Amino acid sequence: MVRLRSGQNRLNAHMHKKYKLVPSPLCPCREDKQTAEHVLQRCKKHDTRSGPKTQPSTENCMKVWKI
Repeated sequence: MVRLRSGQNRLNAHMHKKYKLVPSPLCPCREDKQTAEHVLQRCKKHDTRSGPKTQPSTENCMKVWKI
C-alpha cells in the first residue's frame, strides 16, 4: 500500500517515467496512464464491482443433487 501511495511501484507510468523500461506509460485499457489512481478508481480492466460478465450455470448443480 505504501508503494502505491508513494508512486514507487511497477505500474507503467512510473516504469516509463523513471526507468524507460516500458515503451508507454499507458494502461493496457488504453484510456489513461497506468497510475495507482487510475488502476484503483477508474480502470475498467480492473473493475471488480460489476461481478461476473455471464450468469453462472446451475445445470451441473442440478445433476449433482439429482436423486
